[in-house]
Amino acid sequence: MSSKPDDANYSGQESCMREDMISNALVWLLSKIINYTASGDSIDHVFPQNLASPNGTLGINQMVLLQRWKELDKELDVWYHGLPDTFKPCARLPPLSDGSVPPDSPRAVFSEIWYSIPMCASTMQSYHMAKIILLLNKPQESTSRRSTISHRLGSYRSTEQEVRSHSHEICGIALGRPEGSVRIHQVQPLFVAGSCLIEDHERRIILGLLRGVESDLGWATDYRVKDLLNDWGWDSSQI
Repeated sequence: MSSKPDDANYSGQESCMREDMISNALVWLLSKIINYTASGDSIDHVFPQNLASPNGTLGINQMVLLQRWKELDKELDVWYHGLPDTFKPCARLPPLSDGSVPPDSPRAVFSEIWYSIPMCASTMQSYHMAKIILLLNKPQESTSRRSTISHRLGSYRSTEQEVRSHSHEICGIALGRPEGSVRIHQVQPLFVAGSCLIEDHERRIILGLLRGVESDLGWATDYRVKDLLNDWGWDSSQI
């Protein structure tokens, strides 16, 4: 089914997909991505990898993994480009760089991204998380192609920029004063974004967003805060 009326395949005789169905489609795609990252290194697709299997310690050809990655990336892009207007921000406030707020304030670092429907805001955070997971698990092209060092380095830098952009989108939606139903579902996307961002002031903002969920709604987030602190090598004096 087409997800928006102006799609070329939309006949006008069918109802376009509801927001909940579109969101469910993303959950399905995200599940496929997780399956790919979990079982991609096992040639017999056993998860957890069965070391007793005769093929358990063998890997898949790099180009086979890359081809599967491209298929998943295309499916995610098709989903994204077919979204109706309800999944687009109703307002986007850019970061304030005019000195009206302290330089370490969330508004000086991230945009505020607003959605009219809470489900759409939550879904888009999950979309950006899915893109990050997929980008960070992209196989390199076969070494038989003799790609140069500069080519590979450029690929790594491009991936880093894309991951940073998606991380900022997750934080921007979290700063758009979403409802509690969105905030309790943004714990994992914020954790993924926090695992990717390297600036101290960005990390502190993410910690504040996670702690705000627990203090305001009673939804446990401290375990994710501790995970991030451990990943960053931070102690309590750096918070």
